[in-house]
Amino acid sequence: MVNAPEWVFDSLPYGVLLLDAQNYVKRANKEAQRFFGRQAEVGGHFSQRLPAGQHRLPSPEAGSAGLVAEVLEGPPGSELWLYVFREDSQVAWVSEDTERMAFEDPLTGLPNWNILSQFVDHSCSQSQRYQRSSALLRVDLDHLRQVNNDLGRTGGDEVLVQAAQRLQNLVRSSDIVGRLEGDKFLILLTELTADRGVRSSETGHLPVRARAAVVAMRLNAAFRQPFIVGEAQVACPVSIGVAVCPEDAILPGEWVEAAELALQHSKEAGGDSHELYAEALKQQHELKKDRHRQMEEALRDGGLAFRWLPVMGPEPLEHYWWQWPAQSIDGPEVPDWIDSAGLHGPWGKWQKAYLESQKGQCDRLAPLPSVWLNPGVDTGFLLQPGWIWEVDEVVLHHRYRLQSLLQLQDKGLKWILSCSSRGLQNLSLLGKLQPKMMKFPLPPKPTFEHERLLMASAQVAEAFGIELLVCLDQDSEPRQLMSKLSPRWMLRTP
Repeated sequence: MVNAPEWVFDSLPYGVLLLDAQNYVKRANKEAQRFFGRQAEVGGHFSQRLPAGQHRLPSPEAGSAGLVAEVLEGPPGSELWLYVFREDSQVAWVSEDTERMAFEDPLTGLPNWNILSQFVDHSCSQSQRYQRSSALLRVDLDHLRQVNNDLGRTGGDEVLVQAAQRLQNLVRSSDIVGRLEGDKFLILLTELTADRGVRSSETGHLPVRARAAVVAMRLNAAFRQPFIVGEAQVACPVSIGVAVCPEDAILPGEWVEAAELALQHSKEAGGDSHELYAEALKQQHELKKDRHRQMEEALRDGGLAFRWLPVMGPEPLEHYWWQWPAQSIDGPEVPDWIDSAGLHGPWGKWQKAYLESQKGQCDRLAPLPSVWLNPGVDTGFLLQPGWIWEVDEVVLHHRYRLQSLLQLQDKGLKWILSCSSRGLQNLSLLGKLQPKMMKFPLPPKPTFEHERLLMASAQVAEAFGIELLVCLDQDSEPRQLMSKLSPRWMLRTP
């Protein structure tokens, strides 16, 4: 075709375009130029990008016959695409606006799932046929709900438009960036095995997974830069799940699911990160579903119960407690299940439903699931009077959850900092935080090192005017240490 005489090429009764991988026109005949005008000039950029197969396109002229496009991929290594267009009176003419609605996201102008799914199907088959790996990146904006709350829907839409542009600028022109819905995007990295843009000093060309990871790291770094919306600077990092075909999946549906599983793992780790799919993630997902089912059954059948314990002190307080009878299920304790299976989300919903049903005159201490401190989560429930939320110190090691807590604190959140039996591990935290109390679980037989650290933590708490709550097992009471700590509150746990 490339070497054919010009008159043969122009005499074809079909519109013919030869495009490179970036959709620039390498060759076009007169019929193609009649259909598309300047878009079909050699060296120009053809706006329609389609996967291999047959497609219906609107005619450039309203009222005329529709166009049928046959798209063929060139031989391996050529990176050329052949588009053949013919008019067909049997194809109803479709307006340009209707066609755009069918294949294009109206807000960002990116391809939508209707056309993305065709690219995914084609790339999946080509990856297996020619052993040319491709990668899917599922990208979610972490803070869009908070942006909508703070700046309104218009501000959120502006962030989405800027995010779409940022994504397109960070990948090759041969890659596909699309929007699924809301804050969800999909990136298809094509021809990774032919990518020579990334090298390793030790191994030469990086493996396929590593190349996809490099792109994900670049996206994470870029989205840590704020968006400018009017006069406001908006932080909106991204969570990314990465899956490679055919290494991780050989069917399009499995490929998309693998990327989704990796994305879930990234989000459950707190966001602003990326995760590569691995078989272990699939096993973890199955474990999570199994434990989710068992916990729902335990809640429904009474195997998992909630109750309140009295707190001894100058004011009436109650401490929220859960009880899981040993005979109800084999395995670890509830917190271990929540952590190992990633059940923070459903556990938070169950706990919230229970707490909202409770009424009382005294203040109630309740554990705050870490998921409730994720950016974008509706936190209005936490500011209701009568509740003092217990925050584990480990949660505060995550930067964005710490920021969420500080914002809630400024809005009037009452909370208690729960420390380990060795005391507060990061004393510098108290420079920015203002908890109402600090809670220390005392070991039955504290060592000298335990006592030293607990005393230091208690002295820091006293210096900041923070009340001390000690938590004792039912059958233990280290009297000497208790006299040294002189706590204002005491709690006996079963």
